[in-house]
Amino acid sequence: MHGDQGYDESFSVVSIQVEVKVSVDDGETWTRRMINMGGELDDSGLGAGEVVQLQGEKYRVLAGDYGLRIEPIRKPVGEKKRARRR
Repeated sequence: MHGDQGYDESFSVVSIQVEVKVSVDDGETWTRRMINMGGELDDSGLGAGEVVQLQGEKYRVLAGDYGLRIEPIRKPVGEKKRARRR
């Protein structure tokens, strides 16, 4: 049937625009940007080396073997916490 072909094409790519905070200088300054969260990270509008804040968590955008990937940024353990553990 030829009618199904149009249906598949119109729903094959989903665009979900989300506003996030993005930093290009490792979190020193932030800008708001609309990105596409409906598909592959490579098509989101983010670039390798950027830091993105999404739902209160910060992630670094990295270039991997199979395209872009994000990795959560872990907060370093502060000196005060180390002193309490002794």
